[in-house]
Amino acid sequence: MVASGLVVSLVTSGYAAGAENASQQKAAAYLADKLAGCWIIPVGDELVATRVKISFNRDGSLAPPPKVLNLATEPQGKKFDDSAVRAITRCAPFIGLAIYADSYQAWRETTVNFDGRVMSSGAQQK
Repeated sequence: MVASGLVVSLVTSGYAAGAENASQQKAAAYLADKLAGCWIIPVGDELVATRVKISFNRDGSLAPPPKVLNLATEPQGKKFDDSAVRAITRCAPFIGLAIYADSYQAWRETTVNFDGRVMSSGAQQK
């Protein structure tokens, strides 16, 4: 699911890629839409991307804090990583996920690709 430079991948061992049911697709769309409204891309970082793993409780609250999967070493990348984590914590809790409880195992662990190169008018810059 793609929205405003965000790609949401439902990552679980029990579900094959492409075999998502309608509930899983709606949960991914909900996450992408909600995160797009919370993500503020740092100026000058439009050509940067990062991946963040999010673990959720069944009620949509964050389990542990989000984890950047490809930590940047340069200042620009670190700033971008921080903006992605801030977007997730700013949006939490994701109470809208609770209505997709039937696919909880699919969205319990989710990877979100934050990509400044694939921006649209929904992502904000600051």
